[in-house]
Amino acid sequence: AGAVEAYRTLRTALISALAKENDKIAIFTSADSKEGKTLTALNVAILMAQMGRKVLLVDMDLRRGRLHRSLGLEKDPGVTDVLQGKLTILGATVKTRIPELWLIPAGSQVDNAAELLQSSDMNRFFAPVRELYDYIIVDSSPVLRVTDTVILAAQRVGAVVYVARVNRTATAMIRYSFDML
Repeated sequence: AGAVEAYRTLRTALISALAKENDKIAIFTSADSKEGKTLTALNVAILMAQMGRKVLLVDMDLRRGRLHRSLGLEKDPGVTDVLQGKLTILGATVKTRIPELWLIPAGSQVDNAAELLQSSDMNRFFAPVRELYDYIIVDSSPVLRVTDTVILAAQRVGAVVYVARVNRTATAMIRYSFDML
């Protein structure tokens, strides 16, 4: 019950912050892997959907995307396939078994994920779905593992939600990753 209430609190704070910025996209990241960012992004997206809001969950952890597994769906096609021009973002969107929640999985494995992101206009990437959904929750890569999230943050795609694991994530890692963002 305590964990669920903590996620509800985060959901409420996030909705308020996005409203103040007149935005609907939130990018979840962390300093390193195994911090809980994917679980947090998934739970916040589910709680938003349970409020009756249309939510799009996007797996932009292009190297280690796992959201599809949690939702019992296939990994591809997805984000990488859209970035390569193989299909549209709407063509990669999949309805989940949770009412009001859709997913765009990470997609086919690629060797050049950072280059794909760097050479893409991420605001244009999200344009076709921005008006279709109330909220877009993006699960991105850990900041200190790969440069993908820094690329997204530099393009000012949405608000960044930083997840750190209590009593695990070193303060120096948090500071360094904040500086990178």
